[in-house]
Amino acid sequence: MKMSKEKMKQPGGMYLLGTMMAGCNFGYYGMRLTTLLFLVAAVGRGGVGFTDVNAASLLGTFMALAYLTPMLGGWAADKFLGTRKSIMLGLGMCAVGYFIGFASQSVVAVYAMIYLVALGAGFYKGNLLTLLGSIYEKGDPRKDAAFSINYTFINIGVFFGTLICGFIANKWGATLDADGKILVYGYKYVFLATSIAVSTSLIIFIILKDRLLGTAGILPSHKEAAVEHHTEDGEKTPLTKGEKSRVVAICALAVFATFFWVAYYQTATSIVLYAKNSVQLVYNGFEIPLAWMDTYNGFLCIILGPTMAVVWGLKAKTKNGDFNIATKMTLGFLFLAAAFGVMALSITQTIGGEKASVIWLVLFSTLLTVGEMCFSPIAYSMVDKLAPKKIAGAMMGVWFASTFLASKASGYVQFFVDKLGPLQVFLGFSVALVAVGLILFSINKPIERMEKGEEAEAEVQVS
Repeated sequence: MKMSKEKMKQPGGMYLLGTMMAGCNFGYYGMRLTTLLFLVAAVGRGGVGFTDVNAASLLGTFMALAYLTPMLGGWAADKFLGTRKSIMLGLGMCAVGYFIGFASQSVVAVYAMIYLVALGAGFYKGNLLTLLGSIYEKGDPRKDAAFSINYTFINIGVFFGTLICGFIANKWGATLDADGKILVYGYKYVFLATSIAVSTSLIIFIILKDRLLGTAGILPSHKEAAVEHHTEDGEKTPLTKGEKSRVVAICALAVFATFFWVAYYQTATSIVLYAKNSVQLVYNGFEIPLAWMDTYNGFLCIILGPTMAVVWGLKAKTKNGDFNIATKMTLGFLFLAAAFGVMALSITQTIGGEKASVIWLVLFSTLLTVGEMCFSPIAYSMVDKLAPKKIAGAMMGVWFASTFLASKASGYVQFFVDKLGPLQVFLGFSVALVAVGLILFSINKPIERMEKGEEAEAEVQVS
């Protein structure tokens, strides 16, 4: 039965949560590459003077913690706080952390900002997605579209955050000489802008949450599960065989996701440092901010979101139907492998001390983003669909834990770049990504059976 046009409209709560994601990612991505450049810049130029290896390692630690702490945030939401209070706590910590980065550029302040923001991210990242899923009833056909729209909101934040913060660092907040050359970068004003963006998001959430979200996210998840199943305490109800199978599927796919994100997050470390030293970034006297790599990525995601939805929709109408989750993730691996192959080719243009054209960087980012769109948007919806209700926040945290491992590992890659050279490392990534993608594709049928564990169990019981 088709739903009426009115019933297919998305609820206002979806747009509120999308706005929160945009604000959060304005802050997180706006300051992410800025922080790396801030760490390696000399003190007299607005930075703190770290070496490339130490800066990449610290940024890797920051990104890792930002994806490990969602396990803590999900657990706290499931057990005590509920998703709403967890989100507000996380936004508040991030706003304070960013402001510390603006108020002081000492090494101590840098570490305080990084750890406070990473902890705050843990309380809003997974819980925003869990709360989004909870505003829909089970089987609601609008849910997949909601996660796709939410991914667009995420990338609106990435686009504007990196674009504006790039201008702040290199122009609006920078000290320039008479010829427009940068004397001191305006990195500290980037941290002020991100603090304002996240604070504004928090205020909007506080004002509109009760009006647009109803009762969703007020109770801890195990109590919501108890209400839904009319039991005394959902936390004490054991997982069914089907639910356990789905948990295994999430964990299995999380292992493969770790390999994907190690490579992907080189866009915040080794690729940025390579581009800084070996790519032509100054044109007509203007230095292209490296933060705009994320700007371009966000722009492409906004365009590709609805485009990929159409592609998957057309595939679903074919005789064999849509690709399963593991197959789409395999495509993500292959596109990412191609991106690193392009980066390796760009290095051949730098022989003799020449700098590679920025076009190579654009092509790399394009292939990487297509790979991301085959991989990332479906993952969040997959976790929401498969995770048992009473541990929904914790399972989203488990998924983010794979990104934690990848983020931490990504920070160490620069050590090998310094030792072996970027050509060998980028080629190595390309080969390894193809290999892991093919391994994933070879086991996509068992993964699919685990994904369908609950339905299979229900069929057995009916028969």
